[in-house]
Order: sequence, then C-alpha cells, then structure tokens
Amino acid sequence: MKRNNILLLLLSVALCSCGSDQAKPLAPAEPECTPEQTEQGTDSDSDEPKELMIKLKKPLEEAEADGLDLSLLGDYSIERAVPDGGPFEERHRRSGLHLWYRVTYKSSARVTRAAEDLTSLSGVDIAEGIPEVKGENVCSVAWPMTMLSALSASSSEKAQNSEVQPATTVKFPFNDPRFGDQWHYHNDGSERGSRVECDINLLNAWTVCTGLKDVVVAISDSGVQWDHPDLAGNMWVNEAELNGKSGVDDDGNGYKDDIYGYNFCYGKTHFYDSLIHPCNHGTHVAGTVAAVNNNGIGVCGIAGGNSAEGNGVRLMGLQMLDEPKKYADSGATFIYAADNGAVLINCSWFFLDNQESSYTSDCIDYFNKYAGCDKDGYQAPNSPMKGGLAIFAAGNDNTNSCYPAMQDNVFAVASVGADYEKAYYSNYGDWVDISAPGGDTKGRFVLSTIIEGNYAEMQGTSMACPHVTGVAALVVSHLGGQGFTREKLIKILKGTANRKMYEYNPNYKGLLGAGLVDAYAALTAKVGSVAPVSDLKAEVKGASINLSWTAPSKDGVYPLLYKVFYSEQTLKDINLYTDTSDVKSITVYPERGQDKSFTCTLKNLKYNTLYYIQILSEGAENQTLSEELIVKSDKNYPPTITALDGTAVTVVQGQSGAV
Repeated sequence: MKRNNILLLLLSVALCSCGSDQAKPLAPAEPECTPEQTEQGTDSDSDEPKELMIKLKKPLEEAEADGLDLSLLGDYSIERAVPDGGPFEERHRRSGLHLWYRVTYKSSARVTRAAEDLTSLSGVDIAEGIPEVKGENVCSVAWPMTMLSALSASSSEKAQNSEVQPATTVKFPFNDPRFGDQWHYHNDGSERGSRVECDINLLNAWTVCTGLKDVVVAISDSGVQWDHPDLAGNMWVNEAELNGKSGVDDDGNGYKDDIYGYNFCYGKTHFYDSLIHPCNHGTHVAGTVAAVNNNGIGVCGIAGGNSAEGNGVRLMGLQMLDEPKKYADSGATFIYAADNGAVLINCSWFFLDNQESSYTSDCIDYFNKYAGCDKDGYQAPNSPMKGGLAIFAAGNDNTNSCYPAMQDNVFAVASVGADYEKAYYSNYGDWVDISAPGGDTKGRFVLSTIIEGNYAEMQGTSMACPHVTGVAALVVSHLGGQGFTREKLIKILKGTANRKMYEYNPNYKGLLGAGLVDAYAALTAKVGSVAPVSDLKAEVKGASINLSWTAPSKDGVYPLLYKVFYSEQTLKDINLYTDTSDVKSITVYPERGQDKSFTCTLKNLKYNTLYYIQILSEGAENQTLSEELIVKSDKNYPPTITALDGTAVTVVQGQSGAV
C-alpha cells in the first residue's frame, strides 16, 4: 500500500517493535487484544497459584494406590490436562495423553524447583513448567474499512482491471478490491523494495484450484473474528452447537458452545469460557489463509475459494492467546483440531527463552498421527488427508533457535521481504523447512483482515506462516483424498519450493529451508512413483568428490528431491530410510521442479580414503535408492618442513606440528 505523509497521520499501529528507520508509530485508536500469554509465575515467590504439568507413569488412581504422594507441594489440586476424548478416548490413551495432569499449588516453591522435586518421585515420568507463549507480528499498520475503500484507488483499479499480470499473463479472476496491495500473492516488482515474482505464485495456482470446503484449517492463535465480512463465509461451523442450547455440549465432544472453534484461555478457576474473543493477530493470520474471494470487498485469501458464498477451505478458530486471560492450554488446541476434523493447523506463536514443553510436543504428535482419521486410526472416509501438519512460525529474534518451530515434529516457516531477502527479524537454521513472504521494512508488509471488519498491514514470521498453510490447504484441496498423507504433502511443499530465493541470501544457504513456497508448482507436481538414479558419476578433486547425475523419469514423473548419502563404510549394511547415525547426507532440490541435470560436491573428505555413496530419490508416492558407488579420494603428499637446525616435521591433513 503506497504511503505518504498525509496517510501516516491516519495510521493505527499495534504490537509494534519496528526498526529505527521507520516513522514512530501512533498509539492504537482502539484497545488491541494483545496476543500474548503472560508467564505463570515460573520463578516467583508470590502466593499466587502456580501451575506445572506432570506426566505420570500410570493413571492417577493407580499411581496413588502405588503410593504417589504430591504433598511436598503443600495445598494442591490436580486434574487431567486433556479432557475425556469421548469417542476418541481410546486413541488418547494409546498416545499417553491420559497420563498428563495439570497441578496447581500455592506454596512458595518456585515452579522450576517444584518440577525437580516431583521428577524424583517414582510415579512421575515428567514434570515441567508451562512455557510462556508469544505470538506477535513485528509491526502492524491498521486501516479502517472506510479508508481502504478510498485510499490507493489506482491499486484497486489495477486489481479489478487486471492491468498487472505475471510473466505467464494469467489474469486476476476475482473482484476483491484490495488484491492489488497483496504483493505477497503477485509481485510485479514495481513497488519500492520489491523484486518481480518474489511472491507465492498464486495467480497461476488459482487456475488449478482455489480451495475446497472439505479441508478444515485450524488457527491456533489469538481469537479469530468469526463474523468478519471477509471471513464469515469460510468459517468452520459446528452445526450441532450452532443449533443447540447455550451451555450444553450438544455434540458430545467434551466442549460446550464450540460453534466456530473454542477459546482455550482460562482464569484461575481453570474453566474455559468457550467464547472466542476476536483479536487482530489471529484474525490477520486467518485472512491470509482463507479470506473469502470474489465477494467484492477487502482482500483475498490463498485458499478462500472463488465465490462470495464462501466455498473456500474452512477456518477453525482455536484461541490460546489473549491478554486479559492469563493462562491458556496451547497443547489442547492440537487435540481439539484432530478430534474435530482439521488436517492443518497454523501456529504463529512460539515459546519465549527457548523453553520446551514435552506436553505440547506430545499433543503435536497426536495431531500429526490422528488428524483426518477415525477413532481406530484409519483415514476417515471423507477425509482429504491421513495425519495432520502443524505449521509453525520460525520466530522474530534473528537467531538460529526457536521452540516449538525447531522440533522435528513440526513444519517451520522463515520470512522473506518483498525482495527475496531474509527479513531482518526472521529466525533461521537448518531446522527451517521453507520460507514465505512475511514483509520487511525495506519494502512492503502483508495485508490481511483484522477485527471490527477492518484490514491491516503487518510483518513477521507470524505473517509468513499462514502463506505456507494456505498453500498447503490448496494442495490438500486439489490432490487430497484417500491415500494422501502428511508425508506426501511435506515432500510436495519442499520439493517444489522456489530456490531462486537463495541467490539473494548467500550467507543463509541451507538455513531458510527448501526455498520460497510456490503455490503453482506445488499444485502441478506429479505425484506418481519415481525411479532411482541410474547414471551417478564421480570426479575426484583432492579431498573433494564432484557428483553428477540426471533426473530419472518414470511415466513422466520426476523426483521432488534427492538425498545424497556418503560414508566410509558400505551403505548396504545400513537402512538409510531409518538409520543414518553413521552416515552424512546432503539434500538437493530441483529449481521449481524443472532441473534435469544435477551436481553435488562432497567436501572436506579424508585423503586416500574409500567413500561409499548412494542417492535416495524422493517422490510424493515413494522413495528409491541408486546403486552404491565406491570412490577413493586422492592421495595426500604432505610437505616436510625443515628448520635451520635440521629439525623436520611432516604435516598431514588435519594435523599440526612445530619445529
């Protein structure tokens, strides 16, 4: 959105920690529902109730019968962390969720000390504090709806008249007036700080699929405004609760009045009040995933359908960030999502201070395994995917660590600006899976919905994350069905990412994931079986080995990625699918799936040593290994250094000497 000095006087800014190169933001015109959960007195000596989570080795009744005694906490109360699962209780138990309990106590013992003491008890498996949760954009610029209809008319007309088109000349198909300001969907490079095609390639993707209402996407965040004019048509609706009685669990899923999702924030009484409290952050995230397309107002959503009637993917609001409520159960959002039909969950939040939570991780594992499944763990007849994918923002601290994003059981998203470059705030690391547009102060922020029917530009990995979730929702809509799994989805997203991003991020090679998410490439990926590499060649250069091969084709299907394994021992005795502890590997991605010839260099090898090499070709349907190639690195001819006194030393690779 173009800005000038007059418009800056009208800005409403919230949740801001912007760089010094921006104008100082004005205070919010309206109170903001800050997406932040306050720490529960982890190291406080206060008499306020403190909480921690424990996982017992047996259910509470059995543990107490065996002598479990928690009296070291003084006065305390204990309750199951995950309520009875009703028809899904058996799979809750198979996953060990029934062994997690929330303990509240009022003694002066700090949570960290109390957790240590409890861990020493024979009946306790795990005891831990509840990490502080944060979910924030780096900066936001809010525009009331009336302003949006009047400002930047040229951009609005540009979108409606389809004057700006990508290289493929695909026209903008909808009548949403603010699409011209959503550079993150289609970037023509004309705006300050932008580079052409630094976007998610959405216009081309929409020629293939715009989303289906059978795909449910959970938004684990602050409250989503379910009646926002640009979201209401695509909200998930629990019809039994909508048409039922207030205060009654009409559908028997363990939650009362969960019409559009549920509010997992709670006060000291530990009772949820179910009512979602709309907030800017969650509403903005939801709009990027699936704001209603072609309804003549506002913005577009990635998987928002193609009709004002709302035929896009369904948004399930799961609130776990809300400043007035001091506590929230982030883990429970994954259980609820899996048990109520969601197969994707967007998590634009993270734990502060690199804290970890075994409880939350167990809940994520449950979602990954059982989303889209019936009570016995088989893919449900009408489910578009077996298993779920938890998509997390990588965090906004410009560091190389962040939990839960860096856990193996989630899909982590870093952020780039409108110029392909890593956003100045985005975290990074070899644990990042993919990148997406999140905005940057050099160029443009991300435009989406906020509360009270309004819209705002925000930036952050919180904004990048729903771009990947939206693209994932398109892929599941188009390719999903019986036999489609979370593993296939992951391979498609990573194997079709735009690697051009790394041309502008040479210092972060391999630290921003597979590349920039590409909606069109993902939707058009061929998902049949792939063949193994059959022409692997090697050229030895000292302590390096240069590998080359061509992409194997099987019925026109090519691998989405390759994993090059190498070791000093034969690979035939090792299961590369599961055990690579003694093996090194390098992942090689095609450029938007188009490359047919590949090279890879194994560096810093030992001299005069045999290396055993195999390439694993991965497709959405299968993975297959090449024949093992045995290559010997060059001999090393170490120099002999002779001092003036005749003392000599021979230095070989990896050694040092003194004369």
